[in-house]
Amino acid sequence: MVTFYNVGTALFTVEKIGELYFVYDCGFSRRKDAGNIIGKAFSPGTEIEAVFISHYDRDHINGIHELLRYCKVRRLILPMLPDYLKWYYITQRLNPQDRFFIANPIGYIRNLKLDTIVCFVEKVNIEDGLVNRPSREYRNLGNLEDGKCFHSGINLVITPKFMPEWVLIPWNIVGLNENDEKAFLKRCGLDAESRIEDLWYKKNIYKDVKRAMNNASVNATSMTLYSGPRDVFRFPMSSCRFGCLFLGDFDAKKNLNKLKWAYWPEWTSIGCVQIPHHGSNNNFNIDLLNEEVEAVISCRLNYGKVNPKDVIKTLNSRKYKYHITDPENVCFSIEEKIIKTYQKEVCIKMSKLSCWM
Repeated sequence: MVTFYNVGTALFTVEKIGELYFVYDCGFSRRKDAGNIIGKAFSPGTEIEAVFISHYDRDHINGIHELLRYCKVRRLILPMLPDYLKWYYITQRLNPQDRFFIANPIGYIRNLKLDTIVCFVEKVNIEDGLVNRPSREYRNLGNLEDGKCFHSGINLVITPKFMPEWVLIPWNIVGLNENDEKAFLKRCGLDAESRIEDLWYKKNIYKDVKRAMNNASVNATSMTLYSGPRDVFRFPMSSCRFGCLFLGDFDAKKNLNKLKWAYWPEWTSIGCVQIPHHGSNNNFNIDLLNEEVEAVISCRLNYGKVNPKDVIKTLNSRKYKYHITDPENVCFSIEEKIIKTYQKEVCIKMSKLSCWM
């Protein structure tokens, strides 16, 4: 079961795979709503196998503190970002908790005296046709080590009860290269030796960094996640679209080819796509979808800053299925879909066997 919660123009998604809980982003339009909504999503002390954070905008992280306090989070999986992107995020209008979390997530967790394992997904710069595809690598989710990095595209394997073996595949696709980084530092009056913490005390640094960094380029760095059954392509008689693709604020308009390159083995298994950046047309690409894929937009309608009306118009013109988290949560029962498909496969195989008898 995947639930996209009504959190305004922000993102908080909970997936229950068998008896295991996972969270993708933990943001709220109004920070004060975090405790109430998290309390409805979980019982106190609920064990969450892993929380994946796409990027560090406040509408994607400002509930993480409440979630860590209320639940037992076993793993926190974050994108490994270059310092210049951390500099960008911490200069936004954040509270001290958010800034501490962004600048030093391991220190933040230790300060809370939690046993949560913190892992990082390495960034990868994908230039179309220039990067050799890594061989498919599997690793048990339970074997991740605290404070360590692992490769983008790794298949994190879990084995839920009464469900097929499952994989979670994060990709930290960075759209900016070294030249972009150098140009950013120069425009901000910084150098490679500057510390993240130094920015906290510089006057007008927010405006300086805002001018130096293009928002669309930053959004391209959102860590994405595929969640679905392992080796689902072994069932060729059905469409097998059991997987979900979570995109955060990823810039699919400019970087769809890179996204498809990353997830090409899973692309035909995706049945649900979270539309990036709350339905902003600047980040949307209609080729994310087709008639078999359902879209989810996590946003508040008639919100001035990010308005999904153009994306909704496009979806309506194509007659594609879509759901909006305003005014109610959006839920998908993947287990039911899997069971029905497997039953169909069994019936087909049994009918073929009967022909030989």
